[in-house]
Formats: sequence, C-alpha cells, structure tokens
Amino acid sequence: MDAEDLKKEHRNTPVHEHINIEVTVIYDKPSDIKASSYVGEPSLVVDEAWYRLLRHHNIRIIEDELQAMNQTSIPLRHGGGYQGMMAVFHELHCLKLVREAVHADYYYAEKSHAERAMLIGHTGQFYSSFFRYLHSPP
Repeated sequence: MDAEDLKKEHRNTPVHEHINIEVTVIYDKPSDIKASSYVGEPSLVVDEAWYRLLRHHNIRIIEDELQAMNQTSIPLRHGGGYQGMMAVFHELHCLKLVREAVHADYYYAEKSHAERAMLIGHTGQFYSSFFRYLHSPP
C-alpha cells in the first residue's frame, strides 16, 4: 500500500485534509534504536521527546464528524465541539505508559500503591488495542 492508498483509506476522518502521509523505511539495528530520543534509561531528554510527541494529541471534533464516525465523546465547554484523539496518538500515549511502567521506580516513585497499580494496569489497554489492530481486516 502506498501513501495515496493510505490517504484514500482515511478520507472519512475529521483530519483527512490535514494529513500528509509519508512512507519511510525504518531501520531497527541496535545502533539505530540506541540513537532514538524515545528509548533508553529515564532522563529529561527522553521525557522531553515524549512530551513534544504527545503534547497536541487532543483535537476538537464537531458534532457532524462525531456522528459520521458513529462515536460519542466528551463535550467541550469553551468553543463547542467534542474531545477527540487520533488513534495513532492514543496508541503512542499507551506505549508511553508501558515504558513508564517498565521504569516504575523512576516514574511512579511518588505514587501510592493504588495509583501505581492503576497506572500499570492501564498498560493492558495498550495491549488490547494493539492486538485488536493486528487482527482487524485491512
């Protein structure tokens, strides 16, 4: 599937006209992975990279778009519309939580046992979504 096919497949999303799809080869040699800003031991550099990636993950969806997708959402108080999030950002958010759960002593040091359990349990949502996408028809 090339970039044009991907764009056609997603033409019924609220962000369709804003999508610029680029097909890129991803290299995954150990040296490539080590050079990534998103992996490694917890640090301010890694945390800042994740923050920049996810800081604009919520979008405003108008009622017509929500109905066209047959979805419900949280109404926004200021300016109308509803809260939305592109699936890719939801999955990245969950992947970030998995990463934090791996480093729970660093990220959850100030959390209570109940808060830690809830945050670590939230990682199950990522696995559930991930496997749902793997098994969904193209």
